[in-house]
Amino acid sequence: MRWRQPLPPWARPLVAVFGLAIIVDVLWQRDELALVGAVIGVLWLVFGWKGFPLLEAQGSRSADTMDAACAVLRRRRIGAILWPWAFGLLSIGLAPLGIHEPGIVLVFFLAGAFVPIAYCVFSACPRCHQHYFMPSGAWAKWTSRCCHCSLPIGRSGDAT
Repeated sequence: MRWRQPLPPWARPLVAVFGLAIIVDVLWQRDELALVGAVIGVLWLVFGWKGFPLLEAQGSRSADTMDAACAVLRRRRIGAILWPWAFGLLSIGLAPLGIHEPGIVLVFFLAGAFVPIAYCVFSACPRCHQHYFMPSGAWAKWTSRCCHCSLPIGRSGDAT
């Protein structure tokens, strides 16, 4: 796995220390949502230290592999759109099971919604090997072309 760091060099230690402070505070408090706080602190620490991950879709640059990689990117984008809705419905379905803690339901929903969105947003373009859905900044775009090399995500034959 490769990483891309969008932060300037002076901001990296600040973000990493912020994540470390969250982790220390969570360990000091030890409340019922300590695990969630620890995960958030670790995410901030890793973001300050390493940056954003680049998740490869497929390997080489041949036309067949490009089509397969674009198909993977399409599936990731569809999953990122549909999974939050599915986990929202599942979160509502927790109430009849006797789980009425709003914190647990919220954590269940956010965890289920965040993972496929992050998996999609951090996908690497098979042509230029940069983030497909993320331009040079840190905000994702739901686009049909790579933000860097304009590789289309379309059907077979469009990606060459």
